Amino acid sequence: MFALAGSAAWGEHFDITLSVAGQGRRVEAHADQTPPAAGHLPRPVFHGRTEELLDLQFLLTDANPHRTYEGLTIHYYLAPQAAGPIAAVPLTEGRLQLDLKPDGKAGWRQQLRVRHPGRYLLRVESERSQSDHEHFAAIDLVIK
Repeated sequence: MFALAGSAAWGEHFDITLSVAGQGRRVEAHADQTPPAAGHLPRPVFHGRTEELLDLQFLLTDANPHRTYEGLTIHYYLAPQAAGPIAAVPLTEGRLQLDLKPDGKAGWRQQLRVRHPGRYLLRVESERSQSDHEHFAAIDLVIK
């Protein structure tokens, strides 16, 4: 995990690039916003295999040149997509809490293997941005 300064790209509050890569394939998702909970953009899909080494990462940039986001939380996780009302336990999950200055960046990278076939959700989202909406990026993983 890291936090550093740099230049911002487009976006109302945050520019987000989320990616998953494995065995020569790579899928990216970019910033969307809530509400609605599922956002406005279709989620890209990554197709992988059990025990394949996957590289997961995100980079979030404060794209608002006039605002520091104090007490911002960035939540990220990879979890099975639940078939019912019971939430699934994430395979990996974390939160970064920081003050993000204009053009500031925060990111994360992790390699892991998914041991069981199924559908998974990889998501990174802002929390407590003191706005009427939050930003996120998400990718569906189909593991066979």
